[in-house]
Amino acid sequence: ISSGYGKFHLEGEMLLNEFDDEQTRWLYHGLACAGKRALLLSASLPGEDEMETALEGAAFQVIRRGGFAASDSGAENPMKKKTQYFIRAGSLFVNRYAGGLYVVNRYGCHPVYRYGKPLFLGVNL
Repeated sequence: ISSGYGKFHLEGEMLLNEFDDEQTRWLYHGLACAGKRALLLSASLPGEDEMETALEGAAFQVIRRGGFAASDSGAENPMKKKTQYFIRAGSLFVNRYAGGLYVVNRYGCHPVYRYGKPLFLGVNL
């Protein structure tokens, strides 16, 4: 609701592999290259098959994700979404993971998704 029901318009694009300045070069290197550790820049959730490997040697906190979903073409009232516990941004990992896109509606005429893919920055400590 506070973000325009997920609708947006792209006004331009920035390709990180085209370096216009040193900051973009640094960002591309941090996102594309593996450091000894990986700093999580976004809240995310490993898949069930990735969980054990992802959390091995990690320093992390969890954050609750829940809420309601409203739809122009669905139910008259907002629907409660499934609650999940994601890994908080700022967590540190030895093993990167792919995460996933999770269906979080309990019922309704169309699926409601929660984005759980990570954005990692390679770091050396």
